[in-house]
Amino acid sequence: MSNADYPIESWRNREEGDVSYALSVDTTGGVTDCTAEGSASPALKAETCRLLRERARFEPATDRKGKAVSATYSGFHLWQRREPEFGNGSFTLKVGFTLDERGNVSNCRVIERSGEVSEDLKRTFERNPCPVGRRGNPARDAEGRPVARDVVLTVSVESTPAATASAPAPQGN
Repeated sequence: MSNADYPIESWRNREEGDVSYALSVDTTGGVTDCTAEGSASPALKAETCRLLRERARFEPATDRKGKAVSATYSGFHLWQRREPEFGNGSFTLKVGFTLDERGNVSNCRVIERSGEVSEDLKRTFERNPCPVGRRGNPARDAEGRPVARDVVLTVSVESTPAATASAPAPQGN
């Protein structure tokens, strides 16, 4: 299950929560029953079971003689609304940092943020604006010696509806 499976009404109602589920699995590996508990809404619990009945397939359990037998499977799913990283519209992020002679990154900061940046992406960049983590490859001067550099990275994103969103994917040969 993924964020793409979120029921539209649950998304609109800002519903989230966890679902602990138990599946009954038959001798062919198919799901025959599902029960769900947890903090999620009834709609999210029902969707969890619907998706598992539709998609989950197992190798049949076997007894000591190797004969297929019915079994149970338990699991957990967290329904958590996540905003699309590249939502609707366009935005620009400009991040600055210093890369020293040893490749250590410091002084990471968001210099500019404009346009329609999703809340999730804003939080991500506020936690760690460095695009290369805490270590990178140092720059080198004309003689090949490692040198420190201040770096500004600008990312511009434009997000528009896909022209062929409902068209089938091309088939490979």
